Amino acid sequence: MTASINQSDHRRSAGEWAMLIFGLIGSPLAWASHSTSIVLLVPASCDAGGSWPIWISTVISVAVSLASILVAWRVWQASSAGQSEQAVEDAETASTTDQARGGFLSWGGLFLGVMFLGLILIETIPLPFLAVCTPHP
Repeated sequence: MTASINQSDHRRSAGEWAMLIFGLIGSPLAWASHSTSIVLLVPASCDAGGSWPIWISTVISVAVSLASILVAWRVWQASSAGQSEQAVEDAETASTTDQARGGFLSWGGLFLGVMFLGLILIETIPLPFLAVCTPHP
């Protein structure tokens, strides 16, 4: 009644798992590094005479976050295509494969990526309006 599926056909390589993990945690790590770096770069910004070191940190964090979202999107697309092909073969075991897990994790990466990208951008809103270096009385 149930056809056996060769599990080795559906295993991900180490590179695919690395992409999946980057898609999942790339944006949260970019946000954490951004939150830390904008505080640590205040003295450097004061010495430089402007807030450009903080802006560079923001641009790098946004780029990493966008790359993470793109990787999660590509993994999700590949997983959903593979999952639908496998579902035709055997509907009972389709949800237990690496592709189904990869699809779920990459969808989570998309959600987290968009959320943490938004947090990075929200943290950047005050930069144009607040002076980084204020003299102490």
